Amino acid sequence: MEHVRYLEIPVSDIDRYLPLADRFKALSEMKSVLDRRLFDAHINLDDLTPEQHAILTQQRDERTKHLDQMVLFVLELRQLHKNVLQTASCSGESSRTLRKKLSHFATKIGDTNLSAVTYIMPPRDQQGALGLP
Repeated sequence: MEHVRYLEIPVSDIDRYLPLADRFKALSEMKSVLDRRLFDAHINLDDLTPEQHAILTQQRDERTKHLDQMVLFVLELRQLHKNVLQTASCSGESSRTLRKKLSHFATKIGDTNLSAVTYIMPPRDQQGALGLP
């Protein structure tokens, strides 16, 4: 693990990685993947049975917990291995929440050395979202 530079983590599997953050000393890029689908986003909640509604609520709560843990993992990597992790991204359905949280990691300008940066690419769905000169 000490030599892994790229890691792709299914969000639902983050529990296995959290206690190992200190061992990823060379990790410079990681990608989180939303691997478990929730009910169709276009479903009418009024059409759900009470049992289906309970399942959806449980799935959403679990997803929120996993996303929060993923952000915690990124922050812990950054604290333990300063300036090693360069990229943290998320892919999959409805990953906007995690992208927003991870962007806070990437935009800590005050403690990030930007002297070697030649190009900054905004997220695909947020062209013009960067506020850097």
